[in-house]
Order: sequence, then structure tokens, then C-alpha cells
Amino acid sequence: MGCLKFIFQAFMGLLTLWLVHKGRFRGDYWRWRSETAFGSKAHRKPSRWGKIRAILAFAVWSWQMRRI
Repeated sequence: MGCLKFIFQAFMGLLTLWLVHKGRFRGDYWRWRSETAFGSKAHRKPSRWGKIRAILAFAVWSWQMRRI
């Protein structure tokens, strides 16, 4: 049950972010956000799955913050 809740919240968070930013995730803010979250050096970046987990966790956090 917890996994389904996480997936639902991640989907809703990503959908909300996509709607708010009109599908534009390559702007200055998102580039800065990516660098602060994952670093700018290639050898210190997380694996592909680690990055996906971090993005989903951020989406869940953003969904939960909007509901407060």
C-alpha cells in the first residue's frame, strides 16, 4: 500500500509541476536546481536509478507541500 501511495503522489507532484511550469523544465531555475541537487561534476553524479528516485522523492515532497 505504501508503494502505491508513493507512486500516486509522485505522479501527481510531477503533473502539478509540469502544469505550473507549462512543461518547461530546461530553464535557469531547473538547471540550477539540478546542479544543487546532483552536482555539476560528472564523476560525482548519482546513477540513473538514483537520480530517478531523487526526482520522484522531490515530486512527492512538492505534492505534499501543496496540500498543506
